[in-house]
Amino acid sequence: MLQINTAAPDFEAKLSNGEYFRLSDFKHRSYVILYFYPKDFTAGCTLEAKKFRDHYDELLAMHAQVFGVSFDSRESHQRFAESCSLPFPLIADGEKKIAFLYDAVWFGGFASKRITYVIDREGIIRGAFHYEMRIKNHSEQAIKLIQSLQLK
Repeated sequence: MLQINTAAPDFEAKLSNGEYFRLSDFKHRSYVILYFYPKDFTAGCTLEAKKFRDHYDELLAMHAQVFGVSFDSRESHQRFAESCSLPFPLIADGEKKIAFLYDAVWFGGFASKRITYVIDREGIIRGAFHYEMRIKNHSEQAIKLIQSLQLK
């Protein structure tokens, strides 16, 4: 995983909703939660996406934006987002460039790690969580971290 208290690598990508995303566009505007997950429509990834969905309003109230990232295609992401009623976009990383940039790959890029990064309004990584099995911890840890950052 990338180191906490270091600058988050900037990148551009096309979102599942067709819009373009650039991480640096969120600087000084909001926290960004980037969660990397292995595969659309699998049991664990569906649970993780729904946990972020269920906490979405709370995260928005804390000025946090959520983006899921996997190797799946934009079309797969669109179907997955619709089937889970996700209010946030997903990023298709078929070339695995973002996953490599964020050290979210296993076995030289064969599979994606389940990692969540919390990036503050200055573009600094404030949290990195890697739970392959305790899936619900990703959204809960992100919320707790952002709450603690806002108290400072």
